[in-house]
Amino acid sequence: MTSRNRPRTLGIAGATALTAALVGSAVSPASAAPSGDDALDAPAITSPSDFAGPTLRTPAAAAPKPHADPTTAAAKDSGQSTMSGSSQDSSGTAQAAAIPGVGKKNMAKLPAGTTQVLVATTKQQKGTTARTTLYTLQDGTWKKERSFAGHNGKNGWKANRREGDQTSPAGVFSLTAAGGYDKNPGTKLPYTRDASMRSGAEAQYGAKATGVFDYVIAIDFNRKPGTPPRDGTQPLGPKPGSGIWLHVDHGSGTHGCVTLAKNDLKYLLQTLTPAAKPHIIMGSAADIGK
Repeated sequence: MTSRNRPRTLGIAGATALTAALVGSAVSPASAAPSGDDALDAPAITSPSDFAGPTLRTPAAAAPKPHADPTTAAAKDSGQSTMSGSSQDSSGTAQAAAIPGVGKKNMAKLPAGTTQVLVATTKQQKGTTARTTLYTLQDGTWKKERSFAGHNGKNGWKANRREGDQTSPAGVFSLTAAGGYDKNPGTKLPYTRDASMRSGAEAQYGAKATGVFDYVIAIDFNRKPGTPPRDGTQPLGPKPGSGIWLHVDHGSGTHGCVTLAKNDLKYLLQTLTPAAKPHIIMGSAADIGK
């Protein structure tokens, strides 16, 4: 038998592929097997790729991913926002408004919703000629409304004052009640008219100063907020003292209160409102700058 007529031997892979092709072409297993030249004239079987049906193909390579922008990747790694047009700062929050001269710690003591703040201060710790300024919060900015001359404690300011040391307490305090010898001038703060205020003023400052308590605004240092100015409750006990008020000026240092001219105090009474949660920040420039 010549090499042309000699039956070609199929490998295992070839046989498997041939079988799959025959089954796929609906060839009946009972059909007679081809012989002779008819069988040899079929396409030469050298590998499974000779058959269109079971052709083995290499899986297509995955499409390459687009390169990430290095700037964007770095921003994501750092946690920074990559939103287009974002105006957020790194903390994601707007910067808090600040009153001129007042430090972050003192600003943080103001409760949310506070929109009226008095700042009473002197340049020196032992200073006694306090200047009190009213600020109101408008559109995120503290606006200076008015500034008033007056006095504070004869021995300046102290954060941990004691009864009788004649210092004014340094700190941040609410303003929740008012009163005086005179009738209510139209304030929205709770106002208690008290006929004993004149005699109390004389006992404190002498016969020439009987009108210093005609108008008062209670400063909530060691007192129960919202109660009348002369309420004797002392939440911190008696040692720090109490009865610290804004009252009418008498021309010199006080036992601990802060003073203003009578008309200036009247203006404050007519301007301050409970809805604005009024507070006072008081102390030396160093105290309020903390």
